Amino acid sequence: MKKLNNIYQLLIFSILLLGCNEKIQITKKLILDNPELKIEISLGTIEYKIIDESEHTFLKGQIRLLNKSNDVVKYNINNVYLVLNNVYGKIYIDSIASHLITEKELSRNSEFVEDVYWAFDFKLVLEDLDNLQIIYKVKG
Repeated sequence: MKKLNNIYQLLIFSILLLGCNEKIQITKKLILDNPELKIEISLGTIEYKIIDESEHTFLKGQIRLLNKSNDVVKYNINNVYLVLNNVYGKIYIDSIASHLITEKELSRNSEFVEDVYWAFDFKLVLEDLDNLQIIYKVKG
């Protein structure tokens, strides 16, 4: 009987643990087009996690930057934000090197593509995706 109770406790714990992470497959594309730089964001997954007893949303996908000018363009993907109702999502590279995001250069007609995610400290619902905006803040 004691083994059965332990198995039930383990099962309940596992269900609760798995219930804390939820993934939803989506297809959402956002584009910000200016004279020098075109930014395309393709979102493929919404992941919900509970961290320190609060809900967080991670929008995972890919970012593509295209230099449209005849000159070298400096960029930093840390300056690319997804914004919902004046709340800015923070961008991270989907790898261990995410702390190495720095300013880079794109030569004429070249592009940069990277798997990334944006973190929000609240739970987005699917309807919120229609209100997402890209903001590119040029520093300096």
